[in-house]
Amino acid sequence: MHISPARRIILEIASPIFFPYGRSVSRNVLQLFDSKPAATNIKILFLECEDLQKALETTVSQSMNPRTLHYHISGSCLTNIARHVLMVKIFSSPEFDPVKNEDLEYIWEVWYGVYWSSPEISLRFKTDVKDLMNDNLPANVEIHPGKCLQSLKCVWKEWLLLVDSKKSDNNVEAILHARSAANRAGWCKGMSKDITEEEQDFELVRRVADHMGVEHFPEPIKTAVIFEAHNFFFELDNGIPGGCRGKFINPTLLETKTKRWIVHHTVSPFNSYLPLPLNNTLDPFKAAEGCAVTHYCQNVLQKQLILYRQKMEKIKWVLHMGDPIELCFTLTEIFDAIDCSRLSDEVGLANVLCAAGKRLSEEAESVILVETSSWSKLAPTLVCYVEEALCAPLAMLPTVYGLRLADPLPIGSSFRPESSTNITVCLTWKRTQSYKNLRPNFLASLNPWLKRLANRCFSPAQQQQTLEDICGTECYTPMTFFYIAGSAAQRMNRGFDGFRQVQELSTELDPCSLLAWRTFSQWVWLGMFPLIADAHLDPEAADRIRQHLAQVATVLLFSARVSFDRIEMKSFYEAKTKSMGQPKLRLILLPHVVYGDLPMDKPLDISQYALVAHCIDNILLHFNKNYTSGWVTVSFPLIANHGLSETHSGVIVDIQTGLPLIPLGPVRSLQTEPFTQSYPFADPGATLPDELADPPPLDSIPSMSIVDCLETESQYIVTVHCCYKDEREEDGPLQFVPGLSWFMDHQPPCESVHHITLIMDQSFDSQTLTFTVPFPFIAETVVAMPYKPGEIRLFLEKAIYEPWPAQFSSRPERVCGDFLLRDLKIHLEQQFDSVRTSSLDALHQIRLMISRLFDLVLTDNHTFLMIAELNAPSSEDDSSEPDWYLRIHLPIVSNKTGSPMLMLSAFDSSLAPKLVHRGEMSIQDINADFQRIYTDDANKETRSIPCFVTSSREESRLLRYILRLNSTKIGKDTQEYETIPFWPFDENSPWLATFLSPCYSDQPRPVSEIWSELLLKNEGKRGKKDKQLEDIPVHQYICASCQQLTKKAKRCGRCKAVHYCDAACQRKNWTKHKSICTQVKSDNFVTSTI
Repeated sequence: MHISPARRIILEIASPIFFPYGRSVSRNVLQLFDSKPAATNIKILFLECEDLQKALETTVSQSMNPRTLHYHISGSCLTNIARHVLMVKIFSSPEFDPVKNEDLEYIWEVWYGVYWSSPEISLRFKTDVKDLMNDNLPANVEIHPGKCLQSLKCVWKEWLLLVDSKKSDNNVEAILHARSAANRAGWCKGMSKDITEEEQDFELVRRVADHMGVEHFPEPIKTAVIFEAHNFFFELDNGIPGGCRGKFINPTLLETKTKRWIVHHTVSPFNSYLPLPLNNTLDPFKAAEGCAVTHYCQNVLQKQLILYRQKMEKIKWVLHMGDPIELCFTLTEIFDAIDCSRLSDEVGLANVLCAAGKRLSEEAESVILVETSSWSKLAPTLVCYVEEALCAPLAMLPTVYGLRLADPLPIGSSFRPESSTNITVCLTWKRTQSYKNLRPNFLASLNPWLKRLANRCFSPAQQQQTLEDICGTECYTPMTFFYIAGSAAQRMNRGFDGFRQVQELSTELDPCSLLAWRTFSQWVWLGMFPLIADAHLDPEAADRIRQHLAQVATVLLFSARVSFDRIEMKSFYEAKTKSMGQPKLRLILLPHVVYGDLPMDKPLDISQYALVAHCIDNILLHFNKNYTSGWVTVSFPLIANHGLSETHSGVIVDIQTGLPLIPLGPVRSLQTEPFTQSYPFADPGATLPDELADPPPLDSIPSMSIVDCLETESQYIVTVHCCYKDEREEDGPLQFVPGLSWFMDHQPPCESVHHITLIMDQSFDSQTLTFTVPFPFIAETVVAMPYKPGEIRLFLEKAIYEPWPAQFSSRPERVCGDFLLRDLKIHLEQQFDSVRTSSLDALHQIRLMISRLFDLVLTDNHTFLMIAELNAPSSEDDSSEPDWYLRIHLPIVSNKTGSPMLMLSAFDSSLAPKLVHRGEMSIQDINADFQRIYTDDANKETRSIPCFVTSSREESRLLRYILRLNSTKIGKDTQEYETIPFWPFDENSPWLATFLSPCYSDQPRPVSEIWSELLLKNEGKRGKKDKQLEDIPVHQYICASCQQLTKKAKRCGRCKAVHYCDAACQRKNWTKHKSICTQVKSDNFVTSTI
């Protein structure tokens, strides 16, 4: 039995909305995982996994071919676990062959089919389910805990009854009607009630188009996709071929007890396979039949299953049933990658990262993936969401959580969002360095952020707030606070000292939270102190501590069994579930007088009893198997000397509504037992706590040691004890430390480091000191100053605008090919928010610069540019040299996500003099390279080189960060860039091989809105019917092959969408263009094939 740090949510009384397969695009979990070459076994944990598509995608994308892949699949939904076992059985069966159409149809229908028309499907389904019920599990599958297998068999038994024609009460037509009505209601949610039915249908089509990501598709393809998706969501109940006789609703998609359809309205077979390709992969003949998207998805699934079966012997599946947060604290395995799905939207990002971080490998390449779709309800940008949900700024996250974001959020997203109305983002987190040989001041460094976290975790009841308003943060509890604070203290080598300092925060808590604080403080202390004694003290001293602990107040587990007839839940639950989600629980201990007069049908306002009530947020509920009668067991930890036995009674309420749910009765009537759950961050570490340590003898004090360390958002301030001589003749304060030097192990071109070694070299002694910090600092900005006699202070500036060392050593991305210029304007416009931000925002200005740069390259054919800061400080000779010289290498290419990329050779003017000063390059070599790279025949023309201007220091730093960060994503293989003879550049060079790409907004403008604007601009200039297939006017004279401007452009005779200089360019580009070339005749959709 384990109590989760996340607030308890009731899922047992009535089934929540069901997600039987993925809600968003399936991703390769190991995409950003840089495995060591010697890695043989890779373990991946999928928390709250709804679909096995991610596992399949990861399997087929895995190029390292380790000895084994261990997939641990966890879920709290029994039906989902039952589906997972069945799917693995089907596609792992020796008889299954995905190349055969009948086998592919079978797995597709069981996985995604709403109803089955073929009797063969039902027969095969019954055979496979009966095998599972007879314990014939696949050889590569394990189920934990073992006792849940019996519960799974009950689900499989219900499925068999639903496909048994003699016993089935499966009303196909009624269920399909209910499904269509529920889907329409869900999709129309939020529409104005005043619009007409025709306007509602129009908006419905627009939403479906946006959901499928086809707003910018050519009209025939767009129409076919929307028709198929619209039919799946809303029209399956109309005109079933052959009627309903002999057909069955897919039993795996029904609620097993009530046989109701409770699948979420946005769930479809297509979601995992988006975005759809804009080429002839969508079969025109299937489009005419209304199943082009289904056919495309089936082909993708078929390829995945073929590759899976080739690697099947190396794959092991372990399925876990239960709460995913609890699982992270009870498992012992360590994982290389953890996918958390959308768990953060349900229980809060802090709970997820703290729990997943406990199970994540300490290797730097390990990753955690977290999806969120409701982040915009909590904050306007992703940066604000992360900082609000984690109660700390980005610069403090490595210390507080031990993690960093793989993709820097302050410069926007590096890929286009899937949809402008339902923006699901995936945040990738990686391990960071820990403090080494350094013990920062815990409370002084983290005090502001711990206060914010405490306010979240110990806040009074948050009544009348919906899940959408607070994005899972309402599930933070006192245990959440002590888990996060404890893990941070461990990383800062503070352990017990950090916990002792945290006690100062209790003075600022609400009175109703003090009992919970006392309970968990005592629990942490009792769990941590014996381990410290065993690790650092002699046996006699450890025994004395244990004897003392036996006499102090302990923490007990209080429990009560409450029969269902005392629970006032069903009536209000059914009334509010649709709008407010599942009940989220809090136990409130009230005086007997208040409890006796408490109405169970009205909200409880705890503010009226703030001085006499006590809130307990970490509770455990266990329901019996029959959810219509029986009882529920409620358990919660409480300090033994609480003093409430004769005065208080307990009641569990829903924090969203304040309504009482489960009355527990007087505290004295509750059963008690020892609370044996261990504190997961009680590791004493290698250092004895300050208050237990004896001062060392004077002759053993190191000549150089760290006295204190303060971490802030922008820097580290390290106070070092050392002996140095002041041999100056004049008086006055020292402005430097005599004899002190340092070195860092950074590798150019990286300018940031985690480690530094101090060397104090004096005539009588030589002293060294090495330490490590989690957030890297800029190597060249280290400053050392005398502080007081015998001590110096070291100032390390955090590398906020510089890539991390790990990013320079990461695996680079490869360029995928030429970019389709017709989509460029959409990509550039999606850099900007749907609600325009201030024009003074630095990132907004950088996005405008990127748009103008792309436009200048395409309209005026400029490939040489300069960038300068408007108000940059002038040098002594008043010369103002640009910050950057850029040479652009055409053509425009695309990355693997389809974003346009301008490949650049970039000269960093600020870096050149530093290289000369350090003796790493001569002025002659720099000038020679500049003349060779930044000059060609086109640049010798008389026209001037355009110069872009940044208006602030922040803009300049942000641009430099983007260029340097993008340089880390480019490989050093010159064969990849045959048209760029200068690459790769030397590590000690002012030149960077980099690129510029759109910095997409977190909440971009809708594609439909952008596309409409482009068509309106095109109005009058082109009168042809197929405007959607026409190119944007500014691009019409750009050759799709050589990317050069030409006044005599010739258009492709088939698609009319691209232009060429001549027939030679067209033939050269045909191998790439033929996959997207379409032919339009009247209103008929025909895809040309070669």
